[in-house]
Amino acid sequence: MRAQSKIWISIAASLAVSAVIAYFAFSIVRGMSHDFARYQEYSAIINEAFALDSLIDEALMEESKARIKQQIGQVHGTLSKALESISSSDYREESLIRQIRRNNLELGPLIEQLFDQNEGASGAIDTERRDILGSQLRVKVRLITDDVNRLMEASGARILFAQAKTSLIVLILIGMAILSNAMIYFFSSRSMVRAQEELRKSREDLNRAQAVAHIGSWRMNVQKNELTWSDENHRIFGISPGKSMTYETFLGTVHPEDREYLNGEWMAALKGKPYDVEHRIVVAGAVKWVRERAELEFDSEGQLLGGFGTTQEITERKQAEEQIKRLASFPQMNPSPVLEIDFSGGINFYNQAALEAVAELGPEAGLGALIPQDLGEIIAAIRETQEKVFYREVRLKDKVFGQNVYFVESFQVLRLYSMDITKRQQAEEKLQRTLEDLERSNKELQEFAYIASHDLQEPLRKIANFSEMIVTQYQDRLDEQAERYFGYVIDGAKRMQALINDLLSYSRVGRAELTLVPASLEEILKGTLSNLQALIQESGAEISHDPLPACKVNPHQLGQLLQNLIINGIKFHGHRAPRIHLSARQEGQEWVIAVRDHGIGFDPQYVEGIFKVFKRLHSKEQYPGTGIGLAICKKIVERHGGRIWAESEPGRGATFYFTIPA
Repeated sequence: MRAQSKIWISIAASLAVSAVIAYFAFSIVRGMSHDFARYQEYSAIINEAFALDSLIDEALMEESKARIKQQIGQVHGTLSKALESISSSDYREESLIRQIRRNNLELGPLIEQLFDQNEGASGAIDTERRDILGSQLRVKVRLITDDVNRLMEASGARILFAQAKTSLIVLILIGMAILSNAMIYFFSSRSMVRAQEELRKSREDLNRAQAVAHIGSWRMNVQKNELTWSDENHRIFGISPGKSMTYETFLGTVHPEDREYLNGEWMAALKGKPYDVEHRIVVAGAVKWVRERAELEFDSEGQLLGGFGTTQEITERKQAEEQIKRLASFPQMNPSPVLEIDFSGGINFYNQAALEAVAELGPEAGLGALIPQDLGEIIAAIRETQEKVFYREVRLKDKVFGQNVYFVESFQVLRLYSMDITKRQQAEEKLQRTLEDLERSNKELQEFAYIASHDLQEPLRKIANFSEMIVTQYQDRLDEQAERYFGYVIDGAKRMQALINDLLSYSRVGRAELTLVPASLEEILKGTLSNLQALIQESGAEISHDPLPACKVNPHQLGQLLQNLIINGIKFHGHRAPRIHLSARQEGQEWVIAVRDHGIGFDPQYVEGIFKVFKRLHSKEQYPGTGIGLAICKKIVERHGGRIWAESEPGRGATFYFTIPA
């Protein structure tokens, strides 16, 4: 009975102890879960702090801050809410949390100051003030990150300690009771799996956040001469995650030209200088830019123990900075004067060429000499009509500058781009004088030719008339040779009259005012054929045509053009009766009219000369004429803004083409 009682007592005691141990185990597991949840909160806060630090860097470098300001406000708001939600029962951790919150509260005014500077009237951040604000912001963010890291380390330590106590309780329960051990093992194992899964997810989130921000992290252990890199750090440097890392391995990726500089900065960091560097690395033959920052750990004797740092890929930022620097050099290196002024006439910018342009005016001259005198009118036009581009000419001593004035609406300034046009203007003035002299000379020549031609008509008429009268009245007294001589005189006088009449026609084409009206080419052709009816019947010519368009032309001159080309085809018909065909086709913004005959044709080498005055390919005995008809055709076509040309082969006829604007 006693033995049985002892057994029951032992069983009861064992169960009681198991229950107590189980209770403590459950409490430990619950506390571990609470610590792990807190660990996740701290991890999220660090991610927000990293994102905030990266955005602050971008804000310090960009000119347009609207997007960055909004993003920083959102990230800072998320960070503030996260910090307000954390707490701890440990008085040391609670003190650290209050310190973190104070640093976060001080971040707000600093961020506002940064954007107050960015949105100033000048549109540019004072470099010294920007650097001070940047340093203060980085220090505050680093303090928050460091303190949250300490909270994370404390939570992690408690988790590890809880795991150790849980394992110990499991061993005790195994020795005391199978059922109790099984229950404790079940709960503790399940909690540990959950904790490990959450920890794995947290690490994945951290890696994903680093990938989004292009910021990797690393930790160094000096005693082991090894580096531990995050996945993003491996991606940035193009090194597979499985490879063991050392300082020498890292240095091997650095651009050869930057290794000496980087090594010098590292040596300085070992003496206490902050390590914040930008340098190039070479990844698969491509050059990248990275920014590295580190916090080193030293022992009491000042010996390096290790450190923690971040790597941010800034290749795109560097390329953008280089682009900005290159573009900014354009106005400064422009060989022509460049100014930027505000609406009051104040000069915001000028280049060296502007100084050189006004230097010739004397030491008292200023850049205001390049500002248009009607600046007020330009500004009024901008405000009233929203016009943005103006052109002015500015005279400086013996030089003239053509000036384009552009209104830059986004900055409310005027930019003046000047170019020395002195030589061009002198050439234009000389050309204008030459054109005026030529026009006057042509006018005088036309008037002279017109008057002279009329004056020549009368004596030629007398020569021809009196010669015919002598031959008629004294025919019985003249021998055959005298009649032949008088024939030469009469023929020469008539040919001279024909030449004068054709010259007058040629002169009238260029002298008369050209009036263009819409007209049908078919109607003009019909009138031309009516005028040539006698010649057509006498020669037996066949004239056909395709549908012809209506164009804006001078009907009289176009009729003269068609008449000359048709007469030309009839005259050079050879042994067959003349056959002439007219056609038209549209090419782009003009009509191409073709007049084709089946006559004797001509050698293509003479195609340019046939349109010149008095140019003949045959003697007057073979084919009569003055050699002015085609020259008149050319002048008419050119006055209509067209072109004329011909295609031919000897014995295969000729085709004359001319164009008229559609």
